[in-house]
Order: sequence, then structure tokens, then C-alpha cells
Amino acid sequence: MKVVIEDGLTLKRKGGIGRYSRFLIDGLQQMGLTPVVPSKPSLAQGRSLNRAMYLVWLNTFFPLRWSTQGEVVHFTNYVVPCWKPAKIPWVVTIHDLAVWKIPDTFPSIYVKYLRTAIRKALEKGDFFIVVSKAVGRELLDTFPFFNEENLVHIPNAVHPIFLENWRTPAERLSIRQGLGLPTDSLVLLYVGTLEARKGLPTLFRGVSLARERGLPVYLILAGNLGYGFQLPSPTSWWKHIPGPSDATLRDLYDAADGVVLPSRYEGFGLPIIEAMARGTAVLLSDIPVFREVAGELGIYFTSEDPEALAESIEKLATRSKNEAEGVSALLRTKALEYEPLKVLAKYVSLYEKVMKRGK
Repeated sequence: MKVVIEDGLTLKRKGGIGRYSRFLIDGLQQMGLTPVVPSKPSLAQGRSLNRAMYLVWLNTFFPLRWSTQGEVVHFTNYVVPCWKPAKIPWVVTIHDLAVWKIPDTFPSIYVKYLRTAIRKALEKGDFFIVVSKAVGRELLDTFPFFNEENLVHIPNAVHPIFLENWRTPAERLSIRQGLGLPTDSLVLLYVGTLEARKGLPTLFRGVSLARERGLPVYLILAGNLGYGFQLPSPTSWWKHIPGPSDATLRDLYDAADGVVLPSRYEGFGLPIIEAMARGTAVLLSDIPVFREVAGELGIYFTSEDPEALAESIEKLATRSKNEAEGVSALLRTKALEYEPLKVLAKYVSLYEKVMKRGK
């Protein structure tokens, strides 16, 4: 089976959708399918101009040249062409509805652009994938006309690198030392783009409060700078690591005592399952999707409440060794729910279903 994967310019980026697209392309090959990735012309410098040129290509050359190169077309980044020349079915992944839920965290022009793109995708697509049940509920609430029969829930998968090479406590300590991280502090790790919707002011204030109460907390920020957030003035208790590789991320998960995600809104939360695969504790803002992904194994705090975050940090710091080891084992077991082959099998099943309906 040939599946055209149109990634919407995400493959060259290290963000969540880019990683999602790359996982799908590599994984489908392992499953015996043939992913077809359209080649794009060289685009101009500058993100806005790139997007404009991409949309021209998507609405002209793609439908004529690439949309007929497979038995299914899968758009992994919301955006689809305005016209559909062939009867080949279209699958669209809807990662989240952030531009409806927290529009204040994006440029207004981007909100208008993506809302228009998602509405067009819902009009033109045949099947739709949501990466969490929470997003599925939001989709049905936001678009009452939407046909639930065309909606499929397939969670994100944990990358194999995070399921491999389990390390002992001594090895983890050695990694922490090798990264130049303090061995006498509670090391917290944030993973993701540093942008407004991620709740980073809450993170900095919550860690600061915990430190004021005598907890030796050290914070690592792993990710690139995004829209609407500026790093505060440097201090001795936090470090920024831009654009880490998966191998570096694995080391960071192993070196950390906990992963903290204070997001106001998310569609899934990929760092959660990566941290779980490494047996690393997760401190999470209390939003529906995080409850869905981590279940009762997360330490939850009220979103945008630094005081609540500080209390969660204290809860992590005061866990006994036996409790910490027990939770770590449970986290690793739960991460297997997101094992790559299990997730990829759901994609293959969906593509087969889509093809049968199209005949």
C-alpha cells in the first residue's frame, strides 16, 4: 500500500508535528507500507514567506502531481488543498484546537489562518485522526455538524530510543555529572517549545517559590524559543538547552528527578510518555489531556498556579525511595501502551478501512 504523507513543512523542524510526521514515515516503512513524501521546491527564507509559497504549491502542483501517487493521502499538519481532483481518500490529523481554546497565545493572523485551514480540512477530508480523546471531544463540541463516524483516536507513540538502554541509578548519576548538573539538587526538566501557551511564567515562579522554601531545585529547559515568551535573566538555578536530539533528551530524562509540564492547553503531551518510558516522575498541570495520558501516575497542580506547582515540587522531593521506585516501575509499564508497533498497527488498520470505503 502506498500512502502519500504531506507534512506541511514540519519535517525540517524539531517540533512535535515534525517528530510525528517523521515517526509515521519511518514506521510505515517498517510495517511494509510505502510512504510517499512529496518533494517541494526550494522555498524562500523567512517563515511567513515560506508558508505563502507552500500554500501556492499545495493548491497547484500537489493536487496535480502528488495527490494521485498513493492509495491514501495523509495530511499530518492540518492543512489540505482547496480542491480535490481525484477520488483518493484524504486522512487528516487534528493535533489540537489551540487556536480556539487559547487564541491569545498566538499572533492574530496565525489564528485566522489556522482556523480557516482546519475548517477547510474538515470540509475536504474523509477521515480524521485525533491524538487524544480530549481533542476528539473538543472537535465535536466546536463543530456540531461534524460526523463522529469519521473520527478515529490514535495516540502518539513513544519513540523506540526512549524504550531502550535502561540505566541503573548509578548510571543515571554518572549521566547527571557528565551533563554538569548538580548532584545535590532536585533536577526538574521541561521539554518543549518555549512559548506562551506552555505556562512558563508559572514554571519559573513555582520553582522560585520552592527554592525560597529551602528546596534546592535546579531547572532545565529543553527546547527552542517560540512565540510570546522571553527567557528571564540568567541565574544559577536554571539552564536552557535549545533543540536537543532524541539521544540528548534520553540522557536528560535519565538525569532528571522529574519532568514538569505547566501547559495551559495541549493536544497530547509527548514528553509525558517519553518521561514515563524512562521511569521519570511527571509533574503536570491539571488539564484533561494530561489526565488522559498519565492517569493517576502524575503529580497534578492547578494550571497557572505557581503556589500549587511549588507544593507539587515539594511532594516529589519528599517521596520515599521505595515510593519513588514503585512509581517509576508503574510509569515504565504504562509507557508500553504507547509502544510504536501498537500505534502503527492502528494507522495501518485505518488506511485499510479508508481504502475499502473509497472503493
